[in-house]
Amino acid sequence: MAFNIKNFLFLLVIFNVHLIQLNLADDDYTILYDRVELFNGTGEHFEYKIHNVKKDDAKNIFTVDAMLGIKQDISNDWKVSIEIFKLDESTNEYQSLFALPKFGTCAFMKTIYKKYFYDEISKYSNLPSYDVCPVPQGKYEIKGYPIDMNKFEHLKSFAQPGSYRLDWFMIKDDVAVYGVSIYGQIAEKE
Repeated sequence: MAFNIKNFLFLLVIFNVHLIQLNLADDDYTILYDRVELFNGTGEHFEYKIHNVKKDDAKNIFTVDAMLGIKQDISNDWKVSIEIFKLDESTNEYQSLFALPKFGTCAFMKTIYKKYFYDEISKYSNLPSYDVCPVPQGKYEIKGYPIDMNKFEHLKSFAQPGSYRLDWFMIKDDVAVYGVSIYGQIAEKE
C-alpha cells in the first residue's frame, strides 16, 4: 500500500487524542517559538548560514533570513526524516512523540513541501519548486520569511503544555548529514 499523508495525519491525530491527559482550553494557551539549531554533519553536502531571526512576541511571529548551499544534486535516494519530541521535565531529556515515515526527497517535495511550505516560502526565497527533482545544487537565499506560530494553534487541542522540538534531517546512506531542530512551547497565555 502506498503512503498516504492524509491517512497518516488522521491516524496521528486519533493517536494523540488518546494520549491526552489534560484538555486545554484554546483561549488559555499559546504556541511560542523558542529557537532554531542547525546540524551540518561534515559540511560535505550542505553549507548554511542564518543571517537573522527576529522574534515579534506580540504577534507570535518570527522572521528568518538565511542561506542554504547545496553542494550536489539531491536525488530521491536521499531521505527526509521529520520527528517531534516533548521535553520530559523529570529527566530534562526530549522523548519522541512521533515520527513521519522517511520520505525520498522527491516524494517529500511533492507532498509535505508542496502542501505546507511552498506557496508561502516561494514568496521569500529562490528555493526550488516542489516539482523539481532532483533538487539542484546551488545557493538558495531566504529573506524575510515570516513564520506565524498562530498557524499552529490547532495543535493545542491535542497536545499538552510543555517544551517541544521538531527535528528535520536529510539522510544519505542512512546517515544524517544536515538538519534543523526547531524548539517551541505550548504555554499558558500571560
